Amino acid sequence: MNHQDLKEEVRNTLREFHMVSRGDRIVAGVSGGADSVCLLLLMQELAKELSVRIYAVHVNHGLRKTAGRDEWFTEELCSRLEIPLRIYRIDAAEEAKRRRIGVEEAGRELRYELFGRACREWEQEETGSGAGSFCWKIAVAHHCEDSAETVLMNLCRGTSLKGLSGIRPVNGDIIRPLIRCSRAGIEEELRRRGQSWCTDESNEDLAYTRNLIRNRILPELCEGVNARASEHICRTAEDLAASDAFLEELTAKSRKECRNPDGKECYLTSKLLGLPPYLRKRTLYLLLSESCGQKDLTSEHVALLEKLLGTEGSHSVDFPGGIRAEKSYDELRLIRHSEGKTELTGTGGKAAADRAERTKNRLCPESEEAYLVRVFPYSGNPADIPADPYTKWFDYDRISSFLTFRTRREGDSIAIGFRRRNTDTAETIPGREEQKLCRKKLTRVMIDQKIPAAWRDRMVLPTDGDRILWVPGGQIGADFRICSETKKILELSLKEQ
Repeated sequence: MNHQDLKEEVRNTLREFHMVSRGDRIVAGVSGGADSVCLLLLMQELAKELSVRIYAVHVNHGLRKTAGRDEWFTEELCSRLEIPLRIYRIDAAEEAKRRRIGVEEAGRELRYELFGRACREWEQEETGSGAGSFCWKIAVAHHCEDSAETVLMNLCRGTSLKGLSGIRPVNGDIIRPLIRCSRAGIEEELRRRGQSWCTDESNEDLAYTRNLIRNRILPELCEGVNARASEHICRTAEDLAASDAFLEELTAKSRKECRNPDGKECYLTSKLLGLPPYLRKRTLYLLLSESCGQKDLTSEHVALLEKLLGTEGSHSVDFPGGIRAEKSYDELRLIRHSEGKTELTGTGGKAAADRAERTKNRLCPESEEAYLVRVFPYSGNPADIPADPYTKWFDYDRISSFLTFRTRREGDSIAIGFRRRNTDTAETIPGREEQKLCRKKLTRVMIDQKIPAAWRDRMVLPTDGDRILWVPGGQIGADFRICSETKKILELSLKEQ
């Protein structure tokens, strides 16, 4: 791709996706790498033609020894091009700890926060107020291979149609003018201009999944399968993005049609069950995401809600974010726990001081809100099983009905182990047909664990029907233990009081 081809590709991308309008202020994120340097040069050249003004932001994450070099390089480049520049220095590693997320995710979040801050600061300087006199856009330098890498990474990890849509050319006020340009074309353009750039040595570390795909897997696809593999992946991703957008509209319509106008967050199960399977899953995901948020939702949650729809009578299932799905005959409601009642069996009141003392103890959960629930694939390595007394793993596929939380009942027992089966009627579980379960009365287990008598009737336990998964502080149900055949993990953690 020659100079005019690359520039024309960017011009066409800007027009096709309506990335900018006359008078817009464009803030380019510039790291000093080849992609962002090329973005800055091309946007500056097109600025007059597009009637926009260009600015630049550089974020020093404080993670690499060469970060100072990149900062200096960017400062010199913007000075030569006479482009206004703002430099921000952060401690991404420390911020990751504070936010309890990965360093890469923390760095990305901080970058976009600082891009927004820069827009507000320049707005203030130019107008004397932050009232939004101009339309600000943030231009980042993702290119074709970046999008292809994202598709492959999501595909290998497991994803939805949205995850196969690659990196969107436009996402709100974020624009990606280079999204249809290749890395080779970008570097060729810079060499033609005699323009140097900085190289991030961490991009060569194959310990990172994206680097492995970038430096080994994608090049082999291009060399061994099709030289234009990246381009074809990106074009397919664009088609999938369009398909996903269409399905989003269809899903929103289905949601509206299934809703019962007489009830708050009430839907008719007969109409939901009448939807085509794929559309039903998308609709159920939409219902859950509106209530729980998308971050903690997986296909397992959707499958659980779909399973609830097919049950007879009245049932309920709890989901992340304190949301409960209640199914009663032909109605499905999504409510917060505080909107409904959590019915617990057990003895009556105690002194307020006694209650305050118990709630301070993590090993005496008094409501299902005391638990955090996660489902994920099992690595197959027993060494991964946590030794933490407040976190336990269970074989998810051993759950035959629904995970529920309740206080103890008369006659409760818990499986404590196995012994060799000697009768055809002994209780067994798949994979252990030659063994039978040994059970122990729950009362005796609580006594052996030295659980105070005042706590026992108030402890809320995770159960699968009549089977108890765990008595916090010690015993877990032997019929739910991890074994060689375990595929999925159900993780239960007790929150700090």
